[in-house]
Amino acid sequence: MRIIKPIILIVAFTAFLNGCSENTEQLPPPIPSVKTFTVGELTKGHARRLSGYLSASEEAVLSFPVGGTLNSVLVVPGDEVKKGQILARLNSRPFELALQDAQAKLQASRARLQEVEQRYKRIKNLANSKFISVSELNLAEAELSSARAHVASAQSQLEDAEQNVLNAVMLAPFSGSISQRTVDPFEEIKAGDRALIISSQDQLQVEVLIPETLIQYVEFGQKVIIDFPALKGISTDGMITEIASKVAGTAYPVKVRLMNSPPELREGMSAAVTFNFQQADPESETYMIPISALNLSFITAETGQQESATIDRRNVPLLVFNPETSQLEKREVMIGELRGNQLEVYSGLQEGEQIVTGGVAMLRDGMTVRVWTPEMGLAR
Repeated sequence: MRIIKPIILIVAFTAFLNGCSENTEQLPPPIPSVKTFTVGELTKGHARRLSGYLSASEEAVLSFPVGGTLNSVLVVPGDEVKKGQILARLNSRPFELALQDAQAKLQASRARLQEVEQRYKRIKNLANSKFISVSELNLAEAELSSARAHVASAQSQLEDAEQNVLNAVMLAPFSGSISQRTVDPFEEIKAGDRALIISSQDQLQVEVLIPETLIQYVEFGQKVIIDFPALKGISTDGMITEIASKVAGTAYPVKVRLMNSPPELREGMSAAVTFNFQQADPESETYMIPISALNLSFITAETGQQESATIDRRNVPLLVFNPETSQLEKREVMIGELRGNQLEVYSGLQEGEQIVTGGVAMLRDGMTVRVWTPEMGLAR
């Protein structure tokens, strides 16, 4: 009897476990709880803050109009210069010799012209008195015309030589700072070779990229507000002066001129431009939803497989909870840009609808769910 009792207990316990296993398999799967966001009221227009950087609205690439040997360069990148300040010099000796030669030629041509003019006067008087033929007078007139042409040519050469002497000295065309230097002293350079780049510090601009979804609302002369992350408390007004006609990636380059430039600003600093599109687009209406609602893959009801969605702003998939059926519905919406942690939705949603904002990657179209409430505790 002592041997039979343990065997009976083991058999009974095994039967109990099998019964529990069968009951567990028969339990229906739990209905998942999902967090939702109720689509709110429409918002008309909006302000957008886009990042850019400061650049000089006036920039000049400086070169010598004449070639020669670079005698000296008096500035380095970062130097601030005044308008008319000497920046670099070529060896002026060849230009000074050319100037002296041009002066000598002009003096000789003027002396020659004086002689020809006196001779022409005598011949003309003789021709008037019928002492010489008309052909001789014509020859004298041609000689006078040639002498005058030589003087004009010599005068032009002299002016060019004088200008070349001046061109051997590079002057700052405006006040600003040297942003680049590509030459060194004693270097042989050609006319037109880049030597320096000067940028104006008095007039700065912001270069910013405008998303293609907003470029239609940007206009020439539109007023904006500009602030600078590195300089707290400093801001200024700006005006749009240039809008690119060709897209760069998915955005259009736009230039914004600063209405005034605080002395703390420097070229290359980051800047933030606030555009108020409410005035430019008073009829635009946009829903705002949490970015967490955006998902690029869903488990479809037809295949049960996870499928990746193409990133297309016009057809971005979301999951919407249907309270009548307690099921999820896949919805494609048109999105705009981010505003903080919220996303613009232009179409595809209606006020009052509930969109899923948590765990969307593990959910599927057509799944039965229930809306999570604080009383349920944290969703798992």
